[in-house]
Amino acid sequence: MLDLPPKSSFEPPRYPNAWLYVSEQIAPTYRDAATFVISILERHIGFEDSLPPTGNLECADAQRRVHHIQPVTGLPDPARNHYHDLHIRYYFRHLPRREQHHAIVQVDGKSYACWRLPTSVHYEPESESPHHPYVDECPICGVFSPYDLPGDRCEVCHDPMGLELLFFGTVRGETVLRADGLPVGGLKDLATHYAVRLSIHEPSAPYMNLDFGQRVAPKRRSLGWT
Repeated sequence: MLDLPPKSSFEPPRYPNAWLYVSEQIAPTYRDAATFVISILERHIGFEDSLPPTGNLECADAQRRVHHIQPVTGLPDPARNHYHDLHIRYYFRHLPRREQHHAIVQVDGKSYACWRLPTSVHYEPESESPHHPYVDECPICGVFSPYDLPGDRCEVCHDPMGLELLFFGTVRGETVLRADGLPVGGLKDLATHYAVRLSIHEPSAPYMNLDFGQRVAPKRRSLGWT
């Protein structure tokens, strides 16, 4: 279990849900690690800086999205048909000033000195949709099994779907194509180029937002490159 920083390390209202760790063997400085992560996310996942200027940063450093993907048509009300976005927020500036941006990670009995880069992801109707952020009857981002649990729909539906897409390149097990026709590549696929370790954790405190039960994807995820 990784010893994650407390909520007080971040300004409200979010606590990051996807923690990325980069070995010092790849990035000798924290700035190098941030540059590496942003580059990987842009090239492999397809994140682009195209969010509307009114987008809420929620105290993040920056946010990007994979835009205009996985269209849904044939809803009972055609006016509610929509595309989806995968959104990511970067929280890189919070930890260095508290000396919490460095961690020793144990992998297969070996210790790795890593830089810790927090992010938050979620998957929902694209921001331009008049029905953003909720279309409950949508078979992709709506309230359907296994994402049909009580609670805030961002936390029980959109956050776990965002994590699934970021890490595995799928939503509800289905591969997702970008607007350019290329697949949204899950970070697990980077194992062909790097030693990648994906770990999944139960939250250790109630402020770790993703409280969505035992039937769906686990609540706290981290990924490391060595």
